[in-house]
Amino acid sequence: MNTGTAKIISYLFHPLIMAFYASAAIFLVNPHYKYVLNDQVKAVILITVLITTFFLPLLSSFFFLKKGYITSLQMDSADERQLPFVTTAIYYVTGFILLYRLPIPNIFGAIVLGAGIAIIIALIINFYWKISIHMIGVGGIAGGLFALSSHSYTNLLLPMAGIFILAGWLGSARLIYGTHTQSQVYAGFVVGFVVEFLVIYFYNII
Repeated sequence: MNTGTAKIISYLFHPLIMAFYASAAIFLVNPHYKYVLNDQVKAVILITVLITTFFLPLLSSFFFLKKGYITSLQMDSADERQLPFVTTAIYYVTGFILLYRLPIPNIFGAIVLGAGIAIIIALIINFYWKISIHMIGVGGIAGGLFALSSHSYTNLLLPMAGIFILAGWLGSARLIYGTHTQSQVYAGFVVGFVVEFLVIYFYNII
């Protein structure tokens, strides 16, 4: 993998888009949610997640870039991450509240809540150490699928295997791109996995 490919993978699986990917994946891997909810409800869920966890944080990042608070959207410097992390966490909490109030299965709100908690943890860690946010994102999807499998007794072996392969590619991309060390990559995956697993497993998702 060269640096160009690593950059493309990093953009395609940017941490801001991972909550949307996770929500969309639920409809693909779990027939209950796929067939019980009609298309209009599915659209509301996905649009809510996309706006609160991707578009609003991205717009804020462009604003911070224009004002000079950050030097790039990658935010490779740990110091640049603090303000974007705070605003992103606020958006995620807002997304969770909106989803919680909708008459839908709680798992979708739990996904966003877990991602928001992971961001807050990353913000705290960021004061001392630069953890990989990309790996927190993909680790969160893996943890969420594992929790969903435990709750619904659904065989998600193939989707989980795919996520672990993706995590390997993404982790390699972050190392090749030169933004993180191996320990930062591994730690990010573990934090994302554990937080999302615990939130979904112990949250009422039925």
